[in-house]
Amino acid sequence: MNILNLNLIIDVLIYSLIPLGLWISFRIMRYPDLAIEQVFVLGGVIFGLISEFTTNPLAIVPFFIIASIILGILISFFRYRLSLNPIILSLIFSYIFFSLSLFLMGRPNLSLLEYYENNIPKNTLLVFALSILIVLSIAYHYFFKSNKGSKVIATGCNPDLSKRIGLQSFLHGSIGISMSYFIVMIGGALYSLKLRNADISYGGGFLLMSIFIVLICRLFINRISFIKNALAIIFATLIYTVILQFIISLNFPSELTRGFYAIMLLLLVIFSPKSKIKLF
Repeated sequence: MNILNLNLIIDVLIYSLIPLGLWISFRIMRYPDLAIEQVFVLGGVIFGLISEFTTNPLAIVPFFIIASIILGILISFFRYRLSLNPIILSLIFSYIFFSLSLFLMGRPNLSLLEYYENNIPKNTLLVFALSILIVLSIAYHYFFKSNKGSKVIATGCNPDLSKRIGLQSFLHGSIGISMSYFIVMIGGALYSLKLRNADISYGGGFLLMSIFIVLICRLFINRISFIKNALAIIFATLIYTVILQFIISLNFPSELTRGFYAIMLLLLVIFSPKSKIKLF
């Protein structure tokens, strides 16, 4: 297997973590999270900052857990306690996360070459990304099948009803959003590790890509089964990435790639059965 193929597979594994997190927000929590790109960037920023002190992955993971819990609690508070409009809320937090990333780095980008001097072998990165994806998919799958996971799903599907039957919407909303953000932050960390650099612009275009992939999967899978949707998202991400690589090989201007994302999403919405175009 040559380096180009390895790079493609690694990119697919990393990219698929973003629509997986968005799937939790959209499909389970019914929260149209437009800040997902900035969460991805924030994951890379946190990874870069913690790398100054340790490059041990097991030592870095707790910081993502803490960060995702804090952000999940914030989002849940404004959504379930203050009942803010979710679209407006996600737009506000996209700017907050962007500013937070800039504040933490103190500059637009952060080089990690000092901490990861040598190129990480492609095979190592591939195994690492695949292992993370498998472990997270299995853990999330069994969580959402558990009693606590069912309460999170119920809160996302119908917050008002969940309150009436005694469920704590704020608590279970915090759990759901935190799980979404954790998996996206891990994707951002892996992306920064691959490039050995954290940059404020790395999230560009990933929101449209993720919405496109979640919509594709929603056309074929209606059940809330994390493993089935994870496999569908990985496959859809592979197809999407191959198409994008083909377009780039035709000397398509790189500055127009975001427009290409938007056109693909527009075509999907236009030509798909209207009854099946659902994010929630």
